[in-house]
Amino acid sequence: MTHRNTDVIVIGNGAIGLFLATELAVSQECTVTLIGPSGRPGAASKAAGAMLGCFGEVTKDTLASPAAQAKFELSLTAHRRWPSVLTKLETLAQRRGEKLRAVEGTFVLLNAVGGQLDSLNFEAMLQALDDYSEPWAPAQASDIRAYQPRTSARALRIVHLPAEGAVDSNQVLSLMEEAAREAGVSIVDGQVEEILTSAGRATGVRLTDGSEMSAGTIVGAAGAHTGRLAQPVLPRHELMPMFAGSGTALVGRRMKGGAFNAVVRSPNRSGSCGLHLVPLGNGLEYLGATNILFEEPQFEGYLAMARFLAECAMEQLDENIALHNMVQWRNGNRPVTLDGFPLIGWTSLAGLYLLTGTYRDGFHCAPVLAEHAASEILGKGGTIKHPFSPGRDPIRTWTPQESIAEYALHMSAGWFEAQAKAPAEVSSNTLNDLFRAQGSTVYQVLSGDYGLGPDIMMYLTGPHADRNRLSAIYRYLRARS
Repeated sequence: MTHRNTDVIVIGNGAIGLFLATELAVSQECTVTLIGPSGRPGAASKAAGAMLGCFGEVTKDTLASPAAQAKFELSLTAHRRWPSVLTKLETLAQRRGEKLRAVEGTFVLLNAVGGQLDSLNFEAMLQALDDYSEPWAPAQASDIRAYQPRTSARALRIVHLPAEGAVDSNQVLSLMEEAAREAGVSIVDGQVEEILTSAGRATGVRLTDGSEMSAGTIVGAAGAHTGRLAQPVLPRHELMPMFAGSGTALVGRRMKGGAFNAVVRSPNRSGSCGLHLVPLGNGLEYLGATNILFEEPQFEGYLAMARFLAECAMEQLDENIALHNMVQWRNGNRPVTLDGFPLIGWTSLAGLYLLTGTYRDGFHCAPVLAEHAASEILGKGGTIKHPFSPGRDPIRTWTPQESIAEYALHMSAGWFEAQAKAPAEVSSNTLNDLFRAQGSTVYQVLSGDYGLGPDIMMYLTGPHADRNRLSAIYRYLRARS
């Protein structure tokens, strides 16, 4: 077995891992090794549409609790940091003879192909924009190049967010990998199998090929893989359950009509980040993205959800998308915690630092999270204040009753977006009652007053659900209580 010594090992070569490793190396205060498979199979960063969105992600619950507000403030800090990050990336791209593939501006559509939740989130977004003095303006369908939805799916309201946009995630990963190497980061093409410990502290890692590396600090930044690596070396139930939010997206080549020249998206809906399209240049358009929670990362897309995504794009954005040539299916796994908030900071195991659980915000928040984590790892104190320590109790956002009501809102939104039909005598209220009844079955097993988020509720009630999932959450909540 190969033994190599370094000061810091960063596990995970997605956006967060790359930004962190580079930040540490640039300080010249430590040696850094970054470990991750070069192909990044199933990685969220590789599959991402990389919307640089903060306000476009706002929902009715974004500012409803101190923890939720802290998470939003983190996203807002990243939102204000990205212009300078883009300038640095543009310089890196120019040195390689490339143009940075970035797009400015986002249109947010409120259409009727959803539920009441869409309207609530849309209004909350507008309120947040005003509260934070963020620029926005009403827009018309004619303002969006290539926007030709099916008549029954046309937007009721549209707003333009000039300060939000997107980048090409894979180009950014490539540029940041080059920047990391130039800063002195040692990059290892491999997969960590196990975190090694000795005398009550993390001492290194073992890779799947059997080789070992030692370091004084181990950083778990491997996205949805992090829980699997960290849980065996931490006390039982210290780390809350983590899930892989498996998402499918597609990249198509436009064959008819002009291409979109701005990000176009719906509000967040149906346990997901909403329908969105990101122009990639040269006639390529990214369409995303689905979201289904699993215990472990998934490496192949879910066919029914891929069909649903394609239909939504053709109906809600542009009927000409039906003629796109398929270039690529992307499948990635978002790191999702039980309470929906990130895990940032030192664990009870000396030398082990976690930077994960970012759900849909990892790519967007990577520069700010990297700066904060690097400062803490170097013993200088963090640069942001947050309540997201890895060993915390799950943050309470919902009561069981509120959880059931929120679950019904998300399920209804998904029902109408899928344009499912019900007999005329089954009203929208009746449908909502049916979903509430379904959600109530979860709390016939779970005790206490802790309410789960709608995505976790879908994980427990969806087509892949089984009783073992609910039992595992029950055991964790009981142990923590």
